[in-house]
Amino acid sequence: MIAKYLRNVTMQDLGPNPPLSMILESVQKQLQISTDFYSQDLGFGYEQMNIIGLFWVISRIRVEWKSLPVSNQTIQIETWPNPITKLGIIWNYRIMDLNGIELLKAMALWSIVSRSTLKLQNALQSNVVDKNLVFESDTVFFQINFKKISPIELQMNQTAICKRILSKDIDENLHVNNSCYIRYVVESLEHKTSPNTYQIHYIQPLYVNEEIELILKPKDEWIQLDGFVLRQGLKVLSFQAKIEG
Repeated sequence: MIAKYLRNVTMQDLGPNPPLSMILESVQKQLQISTDFYSQDLGFGYEQMNIIGLFWVISRIRVEWKSLPVSNQTIQIETWPNPITKLGIIWNYRIMDLNGIELLKAMALWSIVSRSTLKLQNALQSNVVDKNLVFESDTVFFQINFKKISPIELQMNQTAICKRILSKDIDENLHVNNSCYIRYVVESLEHKTSPNTYQIHYIQPLYVNEEIELILKPKDEWIQLDGFVLRQGLKVLSFQAKIEG
């Protein structure tokens, strides 16, 4: 049975009174780093995947928190993967303080992409995971819905929020790092809510200098945000977010 991986992390110094968008981006980045470290130990990390022309991307993520780590706080991050499916591997995460008090939990679906075609691959057919590994079936959420959300139609009296992709948000795979999207989302909320949960569906990657249109739609108990990018004269849905709280 694959053990749960535990690492101590000292949070980045974000300065006095950092915005929520910056804190959440920093937290998600640490979750991704934990996955990178443990998947490398298990034999299917970034370097092993790169050799065979593949890489991992997050296609879905859900994060819930009771409280968030602060600048320079040392925390514990616990993570473990569930059994591989054709869609990829679901990774589970818990963030705790040094007394073992849970601050945050998350779940992310990591999928496999071909470097040559930039298309999603059937993870079961990719043969990147040792078939003798026995995965943990425990999950942080009893039930989670990763289904696609219906896209928002821009209303006549509604203005889209526009942002340009900067080079600092681009990672080694030459597209926007998954951790940056929550910053785009929270900055677009303009203090409309005090969230304690977010879920992001990553649909199409974003690249440097592209301009995205962000459209908000309040629901009864949550806010939906869709991010569109203009390509070859067509408006393409890049990502969707649900913000609760």
